[in-house]
Amino acid sequence: MKKFTFVCIFLGFASQAFAQLDEKQLAGSWNYIVETEQGPMTGILNFVSTEDGLSGKVTSDDGQSWVMDALEIIENNSLNFVITPQGETFKTNLIFKGKTFTGTSGPSYAPYKVSGVKARIIK
Repeated sequence: MKKFTFVCIFLGFASQAFAQLDEKQLAGSWNYIVETEQGPMTGILNFVSTEDGLSGKVTSDDGQSWVMDALEIIENNSLNFVITPQGETFKTNLIFKGKTFTGTSGPSYAPYKVSGVKARIIK
């Protein structure tokens, strides 16, 4: 009986560990921080899930915004997208774990570290 209980608990944790990120988990707003040489830059990633698929927008705290191009969920709870601030291509790869994420974003020759959390909804 102890072995059976252990196996059930193990399988429960294993299935959560291998669960794939989906659009419903992403939908909504996520606060982000990008670590740059000039200091941290902050803002919001907003994801919308519709019948047509997932779309997204990046909005910086200083009011600039960019539509996410080539937005795709890939294996291992990862998400890729591209934005083009001031004509320069920034490739972004984020890895989500629950209500947090880490990753990189920037030009291919000098990506910056990115982290963030799911934004709380205040009613």
